[in-house]
Amino acid sequence: GYPSQSEADLSLMSMFAFYSKSNEQCRRLFRMTGLGQRAKAVRDDVYLNRTLIGIRGRQAKEEENQAHAADMARALVEKELAKNKEKALSLSPAVQMAAMMPSPDAPPEQSDIPWPPGFTGYLAEFIYKASPRPVKEVAIVTAIGILAGICGKAYNIPQSGLNMYLILVAQSAIGKESMLSAPAKLFAAVRERIPQAMDFINFNDFASGQALIKAVAEKNCFINISGEWGQKLKFMADDKHVSPATSLRKEMTNLYQKSGHGSIVGGISYSNKENNVASIGAVAYSMMGDTTPGSLYETLTNSMMEDGFMSRFLTVEYKGPRPRHNHNALERPDQILADGIAAICAQALTLMHRNAVQMVARDDEAGQLLHNFDIECDDRINATTNESYRQMWNRAALKTLRLAALLAVADNHASPVINITRAQ
Repeated sequence: GYPSQSEADLSLMSMFAFYSKSNEQCRRLFRMTGLGQRAKAVRDDVYLNRTLIGIRGRQAKEEENQAHAADMARALVEKELAKNKEKALSLSPAVQMAAMMPSPDAPPEQSDIPWPPGFTGYLAEFIYKASPRPVKEVAIVTAIGILAGICGKAYNIPQSGLNMYLILVAQSAIGKESMLSAPAKLFAAVRERIPQAMDFINFNDFASGQALIKAVAEKNCFINISGEWGQKLKFMADDKHVSPATSLRKEMTNLYQKSGHGSIVGGISYSNKENNVASIGAVAYSMMGDTTPGSLYETLTNSMMEDGFMSRFLTVEYKGPRPRHNHNALERPDQILADGIAAICAQALTLMHRNAVQMVARDDEAGQLLHNFDIECDDRINATTNESYRQMWNRAALKTLRLAALLAVADNHASPVINITRAQ
């Protein structure tokens, strides 16, 4: 689809140059592709060197511009922090600027759910303002889902990645379609900076556990956005018959705990060996879906609670009215948001390429709060023999820690730390 062969060459070489500072390695990789088999690419290094000179020159200019922008942003942040006498957070300058910007106006129903702090709140604000019918809960759930899809594998807490299962419960026709449209708008802008960012988002409808395993074997970290999740739950709830839907429930239950570094996900064996899927390492499968209250609560069974399937979900309910139409819905994120998400994507891709993870730390105050909540969960579990109730609290501390870690990564993807605000 490129206007010329040279532009296709430039695009491919730019991808190699993004990940490698070695021109020799870039030339070698290029010659391993179909484009690199042409005579002008193999007879000598002249053509490839000329291409690389242009790319490296552009990279140097971009780095200079980024450094200049960072200096300006840092100066502005320091001025604001001094004026407000606030404690400086260890964030990137662009994220600090985003964290200081006001949150969107609360919707008419004055929801009790708070806006996330920092850069996650800034992301939720874009989703809210990009929605044809803005709903605070939709914006927040979608923001968390996007970050989990990007950061789920590359960032870890002890014995776990940061993948999330999210369900929005709300009546029909209130604007839940923004869970699909807003991420598409965001990633369309981020793709211009980081083409590989599209690997972190998936809109497919997985009909079976086998289909899901094949998908995570191909892409190890992504958010799967699925509409009408309550309808799928109806098929999953049938404990009497083995079906594609019940196999999907089984694999989802298993994958939730397989995002930590060193985890192994089992493959699939078929009579036709060509269709086999080999075992793979850690997989950060995140999902985000919506359902009506009737579809969800009429479908839930004791077994879905007792086997821990539903305890894996972070469920958010919206009870407000249908919002008025937003005739000025945003079509694109601003540069700060697009650059911030692109930077997080780039860091996550780099870590995954190296088969490495970045651990998310916590300061003493946040650590104590999270520890106390873990003890509270233990006490609630020990206080009952009701398996459904025990499972409900079984992963509450884990979900809290994963969510706090996502907020920390969003604010500082290079050295994330959970502070008291993120933990709360």
